[in-house]
Amino acid sequence: MTWLTLNLITASRLLVCPAVWLWCWWKRPKWMVLWMLLVAAWFLLTDHFDGHWARRYGLVSEVGYWIDHVGDFVFYGAVVLTLVMGSREPPLARRRDRGRGDAPTDPSGPTP
Repeated sequence: MTWLTLNLITASRLLVCPAVWLWCWWKRPKWMVLWMLLVAAWFLLTDHFDGHWARRYGLVSEVGYWIDHVGDFVFYGAVVLTLVMGSREPPLARRRDRGRGDAPTDPSGPTP
């Protein structure tokens, strides 16, 4: 176990968590809650074990400290955004659906 390995484990949270959260929010996959729970589990496990291993093997570094804090900020920020935004659709998805004939364009309704 090296400090580089631990920092790569920590940095993986910066790549995996926001990417999956944005994908789930944008695409609304069928198993969205499961995907988000898996990412949360990945985050919590890597957050626990990289810190534990760094202290156990004496591989604590300034870079690891900052990557860990930025990763925490990004993850918890994604959680807060998810809670705040709820089930709202992304703004571009709403624009994309306009003009597809989903809604009548004439407010007076169809002609008899």
